[in-house]
Amino acid sequence: WRRVTESGVAGSCTALVVTLRQQSNKLTYCSLGDCGVVVLRATELAGTAGMAAARDGARRAPVLVAAQQLRDFNLPYQLGWTNEGGTRPFETPAQANIGSFPVHVGDVVVIATDGLFDNVAVDDVAEVCEAWERGPDSDDRHALARSLCERARALSLDDAVDSPFALLAKENDIMWGGGMPDDVTVVCLTVEASGGEFRLG
Repeated sequence: WRRVTESGVAGSCTALVVTLRQQSNKLTYCSLGDCGVVVLRATELAGTAGMAAARDGARRAPVLVAAQQLRDFNLPYQLGWTNEGGTRPFETPAQANIGSFPVHVGDVVVIATDGLFDNVAVDDVAEVCEAWERGPDSDDRHALARSLCERARALSLDDAVDSPFALLAKENDIMWGGGMPDDVTVVCLTVEASGGEFRLG
């Protein structure tokens, strides 16, 4: 960020970094803007969230949904630089949302841009994950990421179903129906045990 701003490169972006601390088995994230981190856990290990999901027949429940940072509706925090104002209209890395969360073997971690979460509700992300686990590609996390991207793309073009973006728009007195076409980037990881330590697979 410092190198880019000192060089006067115009542009802006959100940012998200995720690590796993093996000594403490904690997922740590640093997020600025509206990218998202979701941890999905087997319902029998997910406490109250798992009980509620299991009542609905789900096998996984979201136990972490990292908060997005928005200045206003559809206006996320961003790092950036402009020719007119330098870094003034943007946020700095110091304003990022930093958090840690304990993970368990078998957890599925979904890291994605707003193109996913604007179109696919978190419960639907869990549903796609469950379908992946039952399918022939359950050992291929790229297949899960592709499935989530495909679901987001399909829903972004669907005018008949209100997306999470549309519901939030209406809460802000903006009449928007259907999905929100956008680019989508998804990375999926599973928590695995290796030599007595946890690692992301």
